[in-house]
Amino acid sequence: MSKIPHRWRMELTDCIASYMKVRFQEEVFSGPRALPDISIPFPLLCEADHILSVISQAYRRPINIGKNWGGKTCNAEAAERYVEVTEPSILVTDSNTIRIW
Repeated sequence: MSKIPHRWRMELTDCIASYMKVRFQEEVFSGPRALPDISIPFPLLCEADHILSVISQAYRRPINIGKNWGGKTCNAEAAERYVEVTEPSILVTDSNTIRIW
């Protein structure tokens, strides 16, 4: 069991989540420059940046399901069977909801 106090772990988690949110906005929407809080340990900061780069890649490569795709209607089953996804992507339904990262 970790000897780090529970309250501190929750504050650190919140701090990392806030940093990742601002970094995502910076990466995808050209938001303001994000600087990490000094309380985030460097190894965790590296992991957060790596996770964020994968999420940003996926966000930039949406795959629309339920819409015309190359002249054919594509549904979720067809997308799973016939579309090979080799890079981080998201599946977006015709109602513009994200189904899978």
